[in-house]
Amino acid sequence: MTEAIAALRELAALRDLLHLKPALPEHPACLRQAAELFRKEEAAALPSGEVLEILREELRKACSAGALSSIPVRMLRRAPMVFWDRDPQAAAFPGLLEVFLEGAAARPRWLRELVEAWLRDFGPDRARLPEAGRAAASLLARTRDPRLQPWDRAHRRYSMFDAARGPERVGSALLSGTEPVEAVLSETGMDDPIRAEGRFFRAALRAMLAALPGALRGPGAREAWARAAATLEVQRVRRDRSGRDIAEPMLRVPDLAGETIAACLDPWLRDPPAPSAPREEIKAFLLRVVGDPRLRPERWRAAPEACAQIMRSWLAAASLETFFALISETNDDPQWRYRRAFWRACLRKMPRDRPAEVWVVLGPGMAARAKAVKDLANAHGRMEASGQYGEQAVLLLRLGNIVLSEWSNVGPVRAWEIGDARCPALYRAHYEARDLRARCLDFPDHPILGKGGAFDGKGLWHRSPQTGLWQGCAAAFLQSHTELRLTPKDYMTI
Repeated sequence: MTEAIAALRELAALRDLLHLKPALPEHPACLRQAAELFRKEEAAALPSGEVLEILREELRKACSAGALSSIPVRMLRRAPMVFWDRDPQAAAFPGLLEVFLEGAAARPRWLRELVEAWLRDFGPDRARLPEAGRAAASLLARTRDPRLQPWDRAHRRYSMFDAARGPERVGSALLSGTEPVEAVLSETGMDDPIRAEGRFFRAALRAMLAALPGALRGPGAREAWARAAATLEVQRVRRDRSGRDIAEPMLRVPDLAGETIAACLDPWLRDPPAPSAPREEIKAFLLRVVGDPRLRPERWRAAPEACAQIMRSWLAAASLETFFALISETNDDPQWRYRRAFWRACLRKMPRDRPAEVWVVLGPGMAARAKAVKDLANAHGRMEASGQYGEQAVLLLRLGNIVLSEWSNVGPVRAWEIGDARCPALYRAHYEARDLRARCLDFPDHPILGKGGAFDGKGLWHRSPQTGLWQGCAAAFLQSHTELRLTPKDYMTI
């Protein structure tokens, strides 16, 4: 009986074993080997500048002496490294390009050196570069080397080695092609970090950026923007002080920041503004990869000043709405609707070339609210205060040469001229409460009602908002100190 039970157990174990699926690799080794064989080689970093100068000088001497046949094969193979990298360009040395191309016809490794140099040091003004591109395309069409065939396919599809058409074709494929952006980058070899730093890819990106404003004004603006953003933005990993790796968004080619900013904002820099362009997506993108122009103005200097102005105006509107949203969480007094309507009108009516600027300052209690900080995208000042001031926020607005403050409690509106030592500067990280309540300019009486003004340097109180009393006084003040002209219709619509 015991033996029978043991036999049954063995049969059951055998049955279970037969039902198991074999543990085959997810990707067979033969497919992995084939992928390795037919993929492009990774771009290699160049030798040191000293090594390149020695190579350039040896080639120059041989060419000047008419002794090209004496150049060692290893040195000749590396000649493309100095063909176009800097002056004097070795491609212009007498007879050198012809001798190299003759050797490259029979040596795939030489042709790979030429391809990498052409992409790395690209420029239509480079000595004989268009000619070298045509020769490379011809040799690629005849090659049997599997590592070079992807370059032949890329040329057939994008005219990559045509100095006049290549960058434009690649840029067009990135912006409006049928293939995913990742596929275009892979096919052109630009998914390689070293190769993507080359001048050809920069030329392709410039071509894409030149076409972007027109695309953002067209019916496919959102699709074009999605492709442009996928091309321009990458995640770079840096290590923080604790040793953790942190992924940060940034521009794929940081030194094209000025051209990128200008292309992205072009639909709003020229009349009429483009209604179909995805403004919020573009604003969020620029904040991620370039930064807030109020906090990092140096990152925006490569672009026209009008770009930073329009971005600050967008951020001003967002900060204004966030300020009043914070107030509405704890205060539903009807007066706030009138105050919000007035300041909205100020932002809306400021001249386009001198937009309003806004900065929100949070007391410690407000700053402790995660939602408040998140809504302001960490772009806010902090007020060093305690007691009743600790739970307050202050709205600072710059309208022309005037800075005004609006508190989240029932405090008055204050105004100072830029240049006054008491005038609080926008975009600071820290403020003292007393500095935001400093003695200020006087406000005139309402121009029609003849009352409501403030003449003691302590600010304008929000009296009778339903009748427009304080708003009329503030509007009269702004008319006399700025280019802003407000009517009751502008600020009484709530």
